[in-house]
Amino acid sequence: MDDRHDVERLLDRYRPASPPASLRARVLGSAAARPRGRALRRAVALAAVIAALVLHLSASRIIDDIARSSVEAAAAERRAAVEAMTAALGGGDLAREAATEWLREAEVQPEPAASTRLTDVEATWFQE
Repeated sequence: MDDRHDVERLLDRYRPASPPASLRARVLGSAAARPRGRALRRAVALAAVIAALVLHLSASRIIDDIARSSVEAAAAERRAAVEAMTAALGGGDLAREAATEWLREAEVQPEPAASTRLTDVEATWFQE
């Protein structure tokens, strides 16, 4: 029996000490305070996402309004051009069809290509 008590005494010397009693209160206190900080960070992130979404929707609505007004303005200009050409061609359904067709062809044709002719300065570069 004496050997067992000797072994127990030796083990007690190497057994880890218990944590201080104040450690439990510190750990539990910081754990209780942490969710508030987390909740605040989540609320800030959510507010940022909502603000970005509102700005995106506002911008897309403004862009749609601009595009719609541009399309409406172009259509009004085209109608005015058709009316002017119809009047210049003498009026009537045939003149309107001719004006409409001429404008349609004019809209489809590409812009004339830029001049490929060398300028005087450029020509001197190749002569040297």
